[in-house]
Amino acid sequence: MLKKIFRIAWMGAVIWLVPFVVSLGFIDGEGKFTITKTMLKSVVIAISTLAGCFMLHQYFKQVVRDYFIHGVATAVVWLLINWFLDIAIFAPLSGMSMRSYFESVGVSHLQIPILCIVMGVLFELRSKSCYMKTRNHV
Repeated sequence: MLKKIFRIAWMGAVIWLVPFVVSLGFIDGEGKFTITKTMLKSVVIAISTLAGCFMLHQYFKQVVRDYFIHGVATAVVWLLINWFLDIAIFAPLSGMSMRSYFESVGVSHLQIPILCIVMGVLFELRSKSCYMKTRNHV
């Protein structure tokens, strides 16, 4: 159980780290962004979504039942980890207040529970569909 929780937490940290590292590529030698904040936010959200989908795929390959519960649990852990890392690292670097952070960036992390829960629901529906097909053919 502890191993599963550590794995979920590690994946949540990777989902935060990948877009953060990518965003560093848009900083020039003087420490200024080479693209607009709006463009940067769009790039970070796209990269974060891609990383999240990849990690969800990796995670759900190991799940054999209770997909919805796994989706919800993963959603909560990943959301909290991403908010924590943003508040601890990103917000201080950007000089944002907590209110400003949540209004401009923090709310975008709601994509995480949306993806996790939808994935859990889809896997749950697929597993029940396969069960019903097998049961009807026996």
